[in-house]
Amino acid sequence: MFGALLILCFIEVNTKQLRDHFQFAYQLGRDDGENLARFQYQLTDEQMRYECERLHWETLDGMPR
Repeated sequence: MFGALLILCFIEVNTKQLRDHFQFAYQLGRDDGENLARFQYQLTDEQMRYECERLHWETLDGMPR
């Protein structure tokens, strides 16, 4: 019981600092993920045309093929 109250007190005192740390870590992870995905899935013009054509024919008239 004392441990739970101690943790609650610690969290109450440092809420803003903890929120800032979590926000920084989230933003850093999100930026890294976006950069990784951008470089990993960057398509050439030919690949982009192929993917668009494939998706168009797979969902022609709203019906999956």
